[in-house]
Amino acid sequence: MKNISLEERFLSTKGRINRKIFILYAISFILFCLFLIIPTLLIVISTTDETIVDISASIVSTLIELALLPSLFLGIKRLHDLDKSAVWIVLYVIPLINILFFIYLCLRRGTIGDNKYGKDPLTLDL
Repeated sequence: MKNISLEERFLSTKGRINRKIFILYAISFILFCLFLIIPTLLIVISTTDETIVDISASIVSTLIELALLPSLFLGIKRLHDLDKSAVWIVLYVIPLINILFFIYLCLRRGTIGDNKYGKDPLTLDL
């Protein structure tokens, strides 16, 4: 089994990932957001102090934005699995199209066998 660092796995555009890894990260990202947003909403509802609301909202939005960074890299790797260029990741920022694009990345089977971006992730021993 090959040891891959977290940086190589989540902060690199080299290689390919399959649907399972992509979907598992998406689920963990959603749970992470809920874990942050629910307490923040409770703070907003329970306090009248604008400073506390602003600080908590700023912290939560910063953490969510930082968690979005690996999703861009994983999206690029997923595109590589589909034998598409990383340029297509731009579709993530177009409202409504980004939802369809995400569904496409989750459902579309990757290229069978090796392609120009690397070996088939289903045959790799990670």
